[in-house]
Amino acid sequence: MGEEARRGQSRVASPGDGWRKAERVPQELGQAIVALAVACAQAGLNQEPLGAREEEAIATMERWPPPLNALPAFLRALSRREVPTVPPCLPGPLADALGQLLAAIREA
Repeated sequence: MGEEARRGQSRVASPGDGWRKAERVPQELGQAIVALAVACAQAGLNQEPLGAREEEAIATMERWPPPLNALPAFLRALSRREVPTVPPCLPGPLADALGQLLAAIREA
């Protein structure tokens, strides 16, 4: 896993309260989520299991409130070498970033 993904792991512990009132997640959290998605996609493409940090981050996300609790299923699908649909409930900028990741995966 790359250093960017590792830094992202530490930021995924809690989404905080600010995102609930906005139509976007805080930039740092969004970057951490995208870094985790990249790590999951890399694991899937390399047919490797997720690392302990990724598993822990995803398990933490399962306890997050909606709409972010839709992320674990998406991330686990990436780790299984699937190309899932971005959950439609996610805030626009995060959904856009994850959509760009999916587009890159499809082109690979």
